[in-house]
Amino acid sequence: MSSLHIQVGLPTELSVTAARLYADAFQRKLSPILGPRPTLEAILQASLYHPNAIVALRDGALLGLAGIQHQQKHFVDVGWSHLRQFHGSLGALWRAGLGLLLMRPHRPDELLMDGIAVDSSARGQGIGSLLLEAVCTFARQEGYARVRLDVIDTNPGARRLYERHGFRAVHTQSLGWLKPVFGFGSATEMVKLVIGVTP
Repeated sequence: MSSLHIQVGLPTELSVTAARLYADAFQRKLSPILGPRPTLEAILQASLYHPNAIVALRDGALLGLAGIQHQQKHFVDVGWSHLRQFHGSLGALWRAGLGLLLMRPHRPDELLMDGIAVDSSARGQGIGSLLLEAVCTFARQEGYARVRLDVIDTNPGARRLYERHGFRAVHTQSLGWLKPVFGFGSATEMVKLVIGVTP
């Protein structure tokens, strides 16, 4: 079997696959904002910022990815124009407002991870762990003091993975009345210090 390769930056020819992987991982969270599956994938594909991904490749195939926010841009950088293109001005207005309810401010010294997704055929091979390690290495090299991510209460497996890699919960926020809309009840902010930590 050929070796796995981890790199910063998503090759443009893998945009469709990346949008599918991201939709597989986050459809329940994103569909209320971006729309049903076909529209969700189309918006994701149109809004990907390729430099802000750390990807796992084997023989050119995309097996997993981790999105990051770096230099004030998200990996999934959905803007007003994307929402208006697919949902019209009125639909874009309320969807943008709904999305703002999920946004959280973050410190300039922390690298925010936008999410991690691994292809179903490649799970159980340690790819998620390799991507997390690569995110932390990138953050350290770029001078960030810590990495931050959010994990929802309906994904305990992801939380266990993050805890195994040294992330610690610092705050949990309840969605309250938004729970039926997004399908989860709370999101926990988790942080790992990376400055001064040896690779």
